[in-house]
Amino acid sequence: MKKTAIGYSIALLTYLVLGYPIGGHAESITSLQVESHFKSVKMLDGDHVTVKGRWERTNGNVTLHKPPRINTVSITCDKATMTCKEIIAELITPQEGAVFNRPQLYIDENTYKIIDWKGETICAKYSALVADFELRISVRDSLVERSWRETKAQGVTKPNPENFENWILE
Repeated sequence: MKKTAIGYSIALLTYLVLGYPIGGHAESITSLQVESHFKSVKMLDGDHVTVKGRWERTNGNVTLHKPPRINTVSITCDKATMTCKEIIAELITPQEGAVFNRPQLYIDENTYKIIDWKGETICAKYSALVADFELRISVRDSLVERSWRETKAQGVTKPNPENFENWILE
């Protein structure tokens, strides 16, 4: 069922990208024109949590458009493996990524290591080449946050640990 919901979202985004050409260029698409999963944060049993929705940037001092304004996300956390798997469908428009002439559709998948799981609260981390990511989930409050900060531990030549972004699930 999880793959089907993501599949429908990807199909919709693909239709929007390919379905509205104007003079060889795609029409400007905004986040108001594309609907994502409704926000859902559920504990299936004491050992599994599922999250669906879209990421909305709340603050930060860098604009990397990652994830972009138009996105849909599915997260599954498993206590037995102490991991959270995040799958994001991202639509990057020419307005967000000036290097693109047409909207680009991507799938991004990350696996976070669960650092702490107490009751209905989970904290998980993922280290990428350029930054450390943190995921915080509160099932009781239906609140999910994602943040990243640059780090030199992963090999960035001139990292700035002051560079960060925060996101909240909508």
